[in-house]
Amino acid sequence: MPAKRKILSIQCAGLGHELAKEHPVIGQSCRMTFQAIRPVFPAVTATVQATMRTALPPGRHGIVSSGYFDRLSCQVNLENPSAHLIQGPRIWETLQAKGGTVALLFQQHSFGERADMMLAPLPLQASRGKIVYSLCGQPEDIELLMGLKLQRPFPGGNYWGPQANHASSQWIAEATLALMRDREPDFVMTCLPHLDFCLQRHGPNNHTALCRQTALLGSMLEQLTTAADRMGYEVLVWGDHAVTAVRGVIMPNLLLREANLLKCRKTGDICQPDLFGSRAFAVTDHQIAHVYVPCKADIPLVSTVLNIASDGHFSVHSPQSLDMQHPFCGDIVLAAKSGYWFAYPWWKNRQEAPNYLGHIDLQHKLGSDPCELLWQLPRLKVCTDSSRPQGTFGRADSPVALGTTEGLRELRKATSHLELAEGLRDLLSESHAD
Repeated sequence: MPAKRKILSIQCAGLGHELAKEHPVIGQSCRMTFQAIRPVFPAVTATVQATMRTALPPGRHGIVSSGYFDRLSCQVNLENPSAHLIQGPRIWETLQAKGGTVALLFQQHSFGERADMMLAPLPLQASRGKIVYSLCGQPEDIELLMGLKLQRPFPGGNYWGPQANHASSQWIAEATLALMRDREPDFVMTCLPHLDFCLQRHGPNNHTALCRQTALLGSMLEQLTTAADRMGYEVLVWGDHAVTAVRGVIMPNLLLREANLLKCRKTGDICQPDLFGSRAFAVTDHQIAHVYVPCKADIPLVSTVLNIASDGHFSVHSPQSLDMQHPFCGDIVLAAKSGYWFAYPWWKNRQEAPNYLGHIDLQHKLGSDPCELLWQLPRLKVCTDSSRPQGTFGRADSPVALGTTEGLRELRKATSHLELAEGLRDLLSESHAD
């Protein structure tokens, strides 16, 4: 790679290789031929982004899912924005040591990151399930720059929830270009999220819905790659996970409660999990679930109970067998079989459910909740029916897409996210060479 060659990395959430083949408009728009690479396990956005930033597997960087159980506070920690949770060196450290600059846009776990520029939304939990996104920049004048350049605020309501759509991706694409023009960072990581919303709602087989969303993605990629070429950037486009069709949903916390391993406390009719007194409970994340067992002597019992209850819909693993030996990891890891996913509920009937069930909630749920992307009609509240999401992800057996411009052809040797991150680290280390 020529010295001082700049790189733009574009993550497209949900861009599986099969989807890229079925909708060639994506590759045609950015003039790339996509190849298949193996995702990291678990194939969820937070974990994959951490691997791409460190060139380390989850067992070493620590982001073993979208959330984890804090064993000291006995609280589930979901969507924590702190970059300090990601352990290990960053792939751009040598570049920075040589005077290069790095910009991260809309990356999870990016607050306090060792980057020269950062732009990301900070979700704030308001009353009655409302989420307010506060756009934060590093340095702070980047927030002002975005307002002046784009002349409209970030559409936080289109970033997550029932109204999440392509408007958030379009804003991010324009913000990425504005930052590149104004600050000229040497390495840029950005993320376009909207395709993932459509896939989780409608599944990968809804051709009508996907044709529109892939065309919109193609238009954004054309905008980004054309401008990047004029500004002297090489580009890589890659997917974090492939979304597959849903056949059924698994509720591991309900299974554990029925086995008297998850304890609950009642307040009136409402039933809340007792994480201090339970012998086991699960933190769910699409097709993976971390089961935490406070007393290690109970692990064989809990594993046996889950194996018996699995009905062939999920498998039970030790962290060691998955190379995920990290304090954030559960004592047992569940992996859903193809077509199934894990939902967090523990209640036996609607009367026992907590009052935040119909809300977007970042603090109390025992895991990720794709139902938050759907409306519960006729009342305009968040969906409470776990059977409605039609797409899921997290397994590592469905390849994702990777495409690059010609100047990054060395990265085409990669067969996995980990190899891609290692190759990108090596290219960044060579950039700004004396």
